[in-house]
Amino acid sequence: MTTDDRRAQEALRDLHDPLARIELAASQLARADVPTRVLPLVDRILEAARDLDRRLQDARASLEPLAADSHARDDCREAVSDAIEEMAPVLNARGIRVAPPALPEQRIGGDRRFARRALLQLLRAGGRWSRDGGELAVALREAEGAYGIELRCLGSGGALDDAFDEARRFARTAGAELVTHAADSANDAITATLWRRRAEAPA
Repeated sequence: MTTDDRRAQEALRDLHDPLARIELAASQLARADVPTRVLPLVDRILEAARDLDRRLQDARASLEPLAADSHARDDCREAVSDAIEEMAPVLNARGIRVAPPALPEQRIGGDRRFARRALLQLLRAGGRWSRDGGELAVALREAEGAYGIELRCLGSGGALDDAFDEARRFARTAGAELVTHAADSANDAITATLWRRRAEAPA
């Protein structure tokens, strides 16, 4: 990899989720005991952050081929570790613990860029769903011809569909599938997995 390639990859990495702190903070404010007059302002902050994030990610997707390694050689375990390292401090500051990821000993081949973006989306969704004191657990899964990024959220949370709406949109644009499952009617735990077939083109 040349110096220019490395610099391009570092720049693209910085564009992954620059608005995560703003979005998570606004989501927490929306659920906090704040004056009613503040809520419309919080909604506007969330709407603006999500709109700008979509624009940034669209631009980023167009730039990624300029710095792409062959994704067939990628190891998704590294992408998972990178995404957790980036998001854990943000979530911890909100009282949400990120457990050490469950990673297999063997290499999980796939598109590292997709795996990182997928997990960032899931962690942000988990942060929106979880209450203070919740825990998020990450795992890598494999099925025939496909690999998945799994997030398990423990501790009571909010509305499942609302929290994972952005992740669901990401799945559609990335050629992936989001599968969610609530453990019980009490909504004490949910699992969300972004699956992608290896035959798909990179996101």
